[in-house]
Amino acid sequence: MINPFDPDTYFSTGEWKTAVDSSKTHYERIGLYFGDTVSASDIQKSFQQRYDWWREVNKRYNFNPANTKTKETGPASKDAMEKLQESYALLSNSVKKAAYDKQLQEEEGKKIQDEFLKMVDVVLMDKVLTQEGRRILLNCADSLKIERSTALEIISNELQKMGIAIPSVRSTPLRKIFSNYYKILEIPHTATNAEIEEAYEKHFVLWSRVALNPKYKEIVRHRKKLLQDALYTLLDQERRKEYDQKLKVDYGVTVAEPPWQKKNFRPILIGTIGIGCIVLALAATISIGLHRKKTFYPAHALPKRVFRERSEKVLPDEREFMAGQGWLGIAFQEMDPVLAEAFHVSVMEGVLINDVEEDSPAKKAGFQCGDIVIYYDGKSVRHTNHLSHIVEQSPAGKTVTVIVMRDGKEKQLSITVRGKGGDPFHQNRSQCHMTGNSG
Repeated sequence: MINPFDPDTYFSTGEWKTAVDSSKTHYERIGLYFGDTVSASDIQKSFQQRYDWWREVNKRYNFNPANTKTKETGPASKDAMEKLQESYALLSNSVKKAAYDKQLQEEEGKKIQDEFLKMVDVVLMDKVLTQEGRRILLNCADSLKIERSTALEIISNELQKMGIAIPSVRSTPLRKIFSNYYKILEIPHTATNAEIEEAYEKHFVLWSRVALNPKYKEIVRHRKKLLQDALYTLLDQERRKEYDQKLKVDYGVTVAEPPWQKKNFRPILIGTIGIGCIVLALAATISIGLHRKKTFYPAHALPKRVFRERSEKVLPDEREFMAGQGWLGIAFQEMDPVLAEAFHVSVMEGVLINDVEEDSPAKKAGFQCGDIVIYYDGKSVRHTNHLSHIVEQSPAGKTVTVIVMRDGKEKQLSITVRGKGGDPFHQNRSQCHMTGNSG
């Protein structure tokens, strides 16, 4: 299918740059799509339209180099005409065109296979292939138009490289598959709460990056749900104890009991903590009494009058500080060359939004995952720490203008900042799914 050529649009949209970009294919340079059925007349017509436009640009530029309409395109006109002629010479020759088409097909096939291999690595991150994971990979292969037999061969080769046995298709019904949360988070059974939270955040960031590709949206949603279940189960001692017992009894997985749960260790630990608390309490009591330089009564270590005076002096300031910290309800991360290329933008400053909280100012203002924040309240956003700082400096209730890049175009959004102190997003860390920073 030939691309309709409009000289004004060709200039205003920046499409003219394809003619001088060495990374573009010969088809793209003259406004055609590889894979479409095009005739020799289509090739000749598309080439002639663009070549005539560039020739006119060259004439106008040579006549008046200061011409505002040709100031940017004029210097590139000769190079563009040469590249257009080169593309036309190749595509108008049937033998050269056939060889070139074969080369493009091989390159496209390699790109597709590389993309599928990345998906295989993501699904096999836990070094386990479940039936659900197998179905995910086959669906991905279908979307990439990879033959099922080829996809199964690729999966089999990757499993062999990892030393994983290839599961039988009908070996285990899906309803009996049990998620091993320790394997999902890649932590030992004796992991502490801090180690569990750290592993959760690491995996959540990884899957958030995978979610930047719309094809994997459903896969990422399922895996994030598993990560949240793992965090919810393992951070609670009672639920974790029941889960470990289920692993041991129902699935034969040996779970090493953490030292603090062993019966012979628990009394010593409790006794040590109790003695420490008593010593600290006595030291604090004596210190307060000596500081007041008067008869000391343990029952009146901090009289109500003193507590009331301190509350009147300190608490209003704290409340004012918490209410003054701005909150938008977004999670974001640094931009890098890989992300810039994925979103087809040249922006290297600014930050990428990868999560928008429900019922948040950002959600109401129309922010979306994938938006790149470049200006906040008239200030250019340089990096994540910079955005966090200027958001927190925004007083609650203030309406600010935010400019984002969406689908390669700038979009202006208006958002009313909410106070940070009373928001549940900042009160419960286990429910705050952050990637990099949040605001």
